[in-house]
Amino acid sequence: MCAKCGVLAAVVYAEGERLYATVNGKAIENSEALGEEIRVSPWKLGADEKKGRWKDTWFADVTIV
Repeated sequence: MCAKCGVLAAVVYAEGERLYATVNGKAIENSEALGEEIRVSPWKLGADEKKGRWKDTWFADVTIV
């Protein structure tokens, strides 16, 4: 979450040794370089469905330095 404006810019999810991440393309410049936008509606999914969707659509094997 951006400390200045409160926009959620990116999130990560860890499962075992794997780290998944995604970014809010509307919050960064040149977001089209990330690929096709995938719109989601998390309010309609259960916890397990959300985790499955994250693993299917987010960047996998992320390293944060």
